[in-house]
Amino acid sequence: MRREAAFLREALQAIAELKEFVSQTSQEKFLADRMQQSFVFHRLVILGEAAVSLSKAFQSKYPEVPWPGHISLRNRLVHA
Repeated sequence: MRREAAFLREALQAIAELKEFVSQTSQEKFLADRMQQSFVFHRLVILGEAAVSLSKAFQSKYPEVPWPGHISLRNRLVHA
C-alpha cells in the first residue's frame, strides 16, 4: 500500500498542477507555446504512469475513475 500511496500522491499532484495551469491560460496561448504544451504533456504522462502502476484491486475500489482511459492516453502520448 505504501507504493500505491506514492503513485496516488504523484497523480493528485499532477492533477492539481494541471487544474492550476489550465485556469491561468487561454487556448490560443496554449496552442502557440510549446513549453506550455510540454508541461501539460508531462503531467498527463505522470498521471497515466500512476494509473498504470496502481493495482487492479485499488482501481476496483474506485470504479468512477476512468482508469483505462488514463492508461490509454498515457500509452498514446508515450508511444505515438
